[in-house]
Amino acid sequence: MFCYDSRDVPTNPYKGIYINIEELFYSKSLSGDNNYKLLGFDYRQYLPVIRKGSIIAMQLNSKIGFGDIPWTDMQKLGTQNDLRAITGPISG
Repeated sequence: MFCYDSRDVPTNPYKGIYINIEELFYSKSLSGDNNYKLLGFDYRQYLPVIRKGSIIAMQLNSKIGFGDIPWTDMQKLGTQNDLRAITGPISG
């Protein structure tokens, strides 16, 4: 596992980068029922923009599986924890 976090405030960041890379493996040699690996990658970047309190937030999240992956660990498209856009009133 590798994790790097330079966000100013983890729960509500205005600037910084977050990177998390993890590998999970399941093996019959470890008394499991399956042989497969999962590689996860999560990259988030937060950039302040000209207007005070406004940011641009980007996220790249991927999980790749290798081997005979059971149905319960297969990847899904989107989750309830995905990054969403929230906008406020824009005044000229």
